[in-house]
Amino acid sequence: MKKILKDKKIIYVYTGDHPVHRAFAETVTKESVHISEKIPSGYDIYLTEGTYVLPVILKLTGLLGRNAKVITLFAENRLYYLKHRKRFNREKNTIEEMSLLRRLIYMFCLKKLDGAICEGDSNIEIFREFDIGVPYVEVDPFIRTEWYTKLKKFPQPELKNKNILFVGNGPDYYYKGLDLLIKSTKKLRETDNGYHLYILGKYWENIGLDLDGVHFEGYQSITKYLDKCSLLVHVGRGEGFGINIIDAMLAGVPALVSDKTGAKGAVAKVSDNLIVGLNEKEVCDAIENYFSLNIKDRLALAKKSKNVASEFDKGKILAKFKLKFLKLLEGVYRK
Repeated sequence: MKKILKDKKIIYVYTGDHPVHRAFAETVTKESVHISEKIPSGYDIYLTEGTYVLPVILKLTGLLGRNAKVITLFAENRLYYLKHRKRFNREKNTIEEMSLLRRLIYMFCLKKLDGAICEGDSNIEIFREFDIGVPYVEVDPFIRTEWYTKLKKFPQPELKNKNILFVGNGPDYYYKGLDLLIKSTKKLRETDNGYHLYILGKYWENIGLDLDGVHFEGYQSITKYLDKCSLLVHVGRGEGFGINIIDAMLAGVPALVSDKTGAKGAVAKVSDNLIVGLNEKEVCDAIENYFSLNIKDRLALAKKSKNVASEFDKGKILAKFKLKFLKLLEGVYRK
């Protein structure tokens, strides 16, 4: 397997250049280019971050070289939106139906990929459903080292209040599930106004919902709120993973997520009761069930959460990534 990698020239084609994705890429190459720049020809493998349409078109037209391979890392909601024909209109701050033409182009290019790396359970499930004959592997992200050390040593929160934490940046409230979470919080407060939702992150100014009991805190360090909250909730619609979920778990705050959130596999190792469907009743019932537990039982879930999250160490994850990348190349070059 290692000989396959040694013989190949690889370049990382990035969009947002997430630190985790950069670290993944650097296990196999030191060369990179932004998608907006001229993508050079002559490489054997183009490892792309999320985007794939342009690299695939360049490959098909021969501009990358006759034998170039395009491998894409899917780590956000791109596949979920493609499956459900959704798109977020940033100008109007609305969810719209994806045009038939756009979807046909995206699906055509998806089928022309040489390989896929899917981060999280949500992405891998959708990619399998597409059943397009493209080799793929599943990977997990990691908690960056300085945070890992800090959160692992974080004093166990008491988990005594009914404060709920959400962490994520906008403006796409739909794929983050923030609209559903806010509506669920409002429903819970109809019978118990002890529930409060604290939202950390940027670009939520235009969400346009009644915010009684909901607190937009802006871009803040999660550590300021771990003592203040007793449960992190992320009911995403196609969230690639959601590393902040694991951050909270490592600090001893249990997490409740939707069955369309990539981190659900990790959360399920703590309790299946912390996985919910994408509807208000299920979300409310699960939150109420959690807060109906006595403190001893909540702390037991917190301990399990810490143990699960401790596996997301950078060194362990990067070692696994390289092995999986090598395995993927075997499939790519057998096609």
